[in-house]
Amino acid sequence: MESTEEILKVVEKINDNIYDIVLDIPYANTYPLSFETDGNEYAINFLNFSMWDSENDTREYDDVKDTYEDLEKFIRRQLNDFISELSKIKV
Repeated sequence: MESTEEILKVVEKINDNIYDIVLDIPYANTYPLSFETDGNEYAINFLNFSMWDSENDTREYDDVKDTYEDLEKFIRRQLNDFISELSKIKV
């Protein structure tokens, strides 16, 4: 399990990437990816939608290496999947 600092670094790095993309969009001056903790459990949300939480970690687990898949790669995949689903919405 990643430390609080490692999780925050992932959130900050992805937020910086997103901000660089939407810099020219009016009103896009907030960071959409957030980190929350109650001191025991951790969560990463995108626009208040859960992308990952430590209680229900859905990342791939490697039994041989005894590690989970890289959190940043997982979050980026989750975000891309979520954004793809959002793009289907027509109003």
